[in-house]
Amino acid sequence: MTRLALALDDEQIWRNAVKDAALGLGLEVETFDAFDRFRARFQQVSADLVVLDWNMPGRSGLEVLNWIREGRQPDVPVIMLTSRGSDDDIIAALGAGADDYVSKPCSTAVLAARINTHLNRIAVTGDDRNASPRYGDVVFDDATKTAQRSIPTEQLTDKEYAIARLLFASLNAPVARETVYAKVWGQSELVNSRSLDTHIASLRKKLGLRPANGYKLSPVYGFGYRLETVTTG
Repeated sequence: MTRLALALDDEQIWRNAVKDAALGLGLEVETFDAFDRFRARFQQVSADLVVLDWNMPGRSGLEVLNWIREGRQPDVPVIMLTSRGSDDDIIAALGAGADDYVSKPCSTAVLAARINTHLNRIAVTGDDRNASPRYGDVVFDDATKTAQRSIPTEQLTDKEYAIARLLFASLNAPVARETVYAKVWGQSELVNSRSLDTHIASLRKKLGLRPANGYKLSPVYGFGYRLETVTTG
């Protein structure tokens, strides 16, 4: 079944950019320049992804995001695509439930990579909604806060588990510290910023995130962390 992406942006150039990026990934795409038309369609279909601009006449993208999270498809991945790029804006959007934040201008290739990351972040077998989330070769169990791959199942703390889910959901893409703070701690800063570094080190050890095992978890200077797959010789 073809996956469906919906995009809401009052600028034609960016509606076209989203369409080009999504079509290149094999998605069906529908674009809208006003909330009323977007709302009517969103209520008719089951969307696999939504891309929202922030600055629009009438209702802002952040207000639309809140409407989505309170509605009939609250778990649909939402990417904010906007010219607003301050830390406060990013934190506000992530705190409201955005899955990603892309600042304009950006290339179609970057936008396609972000879309693809979120479409592929959870793979489950068949239609079993109770199946454990799987990212690559790692299977997570939300109930027991465990993660399992070819190594023995590892019990993680609540925050380790949340960080691991976030990193694997963004596999091969950098994740900002601010994103982790907003998603895991619910705030923009930690009282002790080294707490995140400690959790990262623990995850690297518990899950065997080393090149020899096919993964590399490394800091991105001045930004955050990147978990990526590597090919061993």
